[in-house]
Amino acid sequence: MNDKPTVVCLPGLQGSGAVFVPLTKALGGRFHTLALDLPPGSPAKAAELLETKLQEAGRGRVHVVAGSYGGLLALHLKPQRLESLCLIATCPVASGLPAHFRFRAHSVGLLPASLQHRLYRAHLRRSL
Repeated sequence: MNDKPTVVCLPGLQGSGAVFVPLTKALGGRFHTLALDLPPGSPAKAAELLETKLQEAGRGRVHVVAGSYGGLLALHLKPQRLESLCLIATCPVASGLPAHFRFRAHSVGLLPASLQHRLYRAHLRRSL
């Protein structure tokens, strides 16, 4: 188990974890960094999946850096999971997002998981 503090990086809806590569390189010596692509679906569902993955990986409290839609996901994480939270250009609630973004996130979330993963692979993104 890595004893370094963990930093989880979550991009916006149209971004990928790759946008955080410079940050993960800068922090790599002192922190265990996880730059993730967002899973499809609502912020609440994505947060549940992230909680499960962090639990499976044996990660306790984490620092979260999140941009835009990734920040909405971060706001759904359990407070006891968060060591710190840095939100960048995040609406405080999903209703503040344009309707077409909310529709897209909701629609993709209704697809079977296997189709969601194929869709993500087709767009060169990884889901959690």
